[in-house]
Amino acid sequence: MQDNRSTQLMFREALHLYHQEQFTRAFQQLEIILALQPAHMPAKYQQALCKIHLGQEEEAYHDLLQLVEQDPDHHQALSQLAQVCFSLGDKTMALVHIHRALESDCDEINRAEYYFIATNFYSLSGETEMALEFVEQAIQLQPSNQEYLIKRARLFIKQHQYAYALSCLNQLLKQMPFCRDAYFLRALCRKQLNDNTGAHLDMERFRSNRCELPS
Repeated sequence: MQDNRSTQLMFREALHLYHQEQFTRAFQQLEIILALQPAHMPAKYQQALCKIHLGQEEEAYHDLLQLVEQDPDHHQALSQLAQVCFSLGDKTMALVHIHRALESDCDEINRAEYYFIATNFYSLSGETEMALEFVEQAIQLQPSNQEYLIKRARLFIKQHQYAYALSCLNQLLKQMPFCRDAYFLRALCRKQLNDNTGAHLDMERFRSNRCELPS
């Protein structure tokens, strides 16, 4: 019992160090925990995250792969494994793992995040239509997430669908009237749609950071 309590305290300290971005010290603390309890899954997962931050992606890849082999429903490990695969250039396996994360029993916030990760994979691979499908799924789960809403507008702009992007940005700015990026993107859309006055006004809002509600 005392050993378990000590391990819990050490793990909490490791998490604290990790969140303070002291990744080397967190890694060292996790090494001690794993020496005492080699099957400590949370410590294994957290250590893999430390390795990612320390630029040891190949090692993190093997650790995460081992984790998901031991626990096929570890959706967080699957998500991180997907991102490591994408970073290492294996786009096919990145999509396999993020889809497995989406099929897992995770909560809505995590599921939305995984849809968004898939969105970025497809977007960076030039598959804009697929990216739009996945970002829409993310928005359905988290309709007020600014990052997701901005990404959708950017994808429409990438497809030269300026009217759709403008409509999305108008809705976003009703919810979040101080979102500077939205004013910048709306200025681009208005410029493309020959609304030079509106484009100029939005650029002024963006530059001045005043971002008042439109009259």
